[in-house]
Amino acid sequence: MFRLAICLLAVIFLAFSASAFGQASAKKPWEVLEERIMNTPHGERGKIIRQTISLGRKSYDKGDYRSALEYFKVATRYSDNHEIFANAAHSAYKFGDRDLAALYLKKAVGAAVKVKRFKNIERYNREILSIYSILPKTPE
Repeated sequence: MFRLAICLLAVIFLAFSASAFGQASAKKPWEVLEERIMNTPHGERGKIIRQTISLGRKSYDKGDYRSALEYFKVATRYSDNHEIFANAAHSAYKFGDRDLAALYLKKAVGAAVKVKRFKNIERYNREILSIYSILPKTPE
C-alpha cells in the first residue's frame, strides 16, 4: 500500500512538472526572433532585425509597450542604430520604467555621436532631462 501511494504521488508530481515545464518553455515571439537572429550568419541578419523592429513599432502603435520594448531590446543587441535605442527608450517610458528609458536614451546619444547626428543628440539629451525633471505641484 505504501509503495502504491509513493508511486501515485510520483506520477502526480511528474504530471504537474511536465505541464508546468511545458508552459515555462513556451517562447515569446521576440525570443523566437532573437533565436533566429543568433542562428543566422552575421551578414544575413538584417532582414530578421528589420522584422523585429517592425513588430516593435506595431506593438507600440497598438499600445502594447511591454511587447514593443522587448522587440526593441532584441534589435538593440544586434544593431547600433540610435533610432532603435530611442524606440526602446520611448517604449520603456510608456511602459513606466523611467530609468530604463533614460539608459536607452543615453545609448541613443552614444550611437548618434558615432554617426554625427547632432540634432538627434540634442533631442535625446532634452528627453533625458525631461525624464528626470520632476517639478512639484504648485499650491493652489
